[in-house]
Amino acid sequence: MLLAGSGMLVWAHWTPWEPGAVFRGHRGHVISAALSPDALRAVTCGYNDIRIWQTSDGKELLCLKSGPRRAVFSPDGRRIAGCGFHVEL
Repeated sequence: MLLAGSGMLVWAHWTPWEPGAVFRGHRGHVISAALSPDALRAVTCGYNDIRIWQTSDGKELLCLKSGPRRAVFSPDGRRIAGCGFHVEL
């Protein structure tokens, strides 16, 4: 994954210079990102929201209006834990 401003670019390690999905939707900077254990989904945290994406095509699956600074998937990929300032989920 590559974070750049308000977007994120995902590519497979076996094709290092061929970009895959580009995730667009955060209004401000992306602070952190994490991949699910199966790499089928990604979670990104902005200043005012957290978003879950489908990695194959960059489709946004869910947007929560909250401000966690970091989020990670559980080992089985079924849950996401977030932490930050003034988080209300």
